[in-house]
Amino acid sequence: DVVKDLSARLQEWMKGNTPARAVVLRRWRIYTAPERLVTVDDQTIGGRLLLTGGGWHSDTRQQSGNFDGGCFWTEQGEGSRTAVWRNDDPMLGTYKIYAYYGHPAAGRLATNAPFTIVSGPPALGRVAADVSRQTVRVNLNQGGGEWHLLGTAENPRYVELTNAADGAVIVDAVRFERIEP
Repeated sequence: DVVKDLSARLQEWMKGNTPARAVVLRRWRIYTAPERLVTVDDQTIGGRLLLTGGGWHSDTRQQSGNFDGGCFWTEQGEGSRTAVWRNDDPMLGTYKIYAYYGHPAAGRLATNAPFTIVSGPPALGRVAADVSRQTVRVNLNQGGGEWHLLGTAENPRYVELTNAADGAVIVDAVRFERIEP
């Protein structure tokens, strides 16, 4: 009975004291000065790259042309193996998003590697339903050792790559370049 009473009082207090969403977003923009350029790769410290599913291989050969000396790769599959690149801090504003991959000894590379950019407003302590998913298919046989523009996104959260492709997929580096506040 006491818990119900306190819970009701807390809910009532929150209704009167929680600022409007626009105010919260404005405060986030003030207090989180986003970096202009964020590069996330397999060598980044801070948990910015997450690999799921077994069967990932490492390639650190210098002749592979990987970003910062190494990459991971895995065989084609049904999408059970994923890689997620994200920044530790919220990325507010508009960003160009690039992928980098080298030439690992991985056999036949995918011609349709599915990179998905996930973006949307900050969740602000709760799960946000307003997410946008933009999937770009990349031919990993072309342009290895270079940055490739995947697209532009407002408030990007992360980039995901799965092995749901027609050949091996490469997990190397993703770059977020802020172009607007």
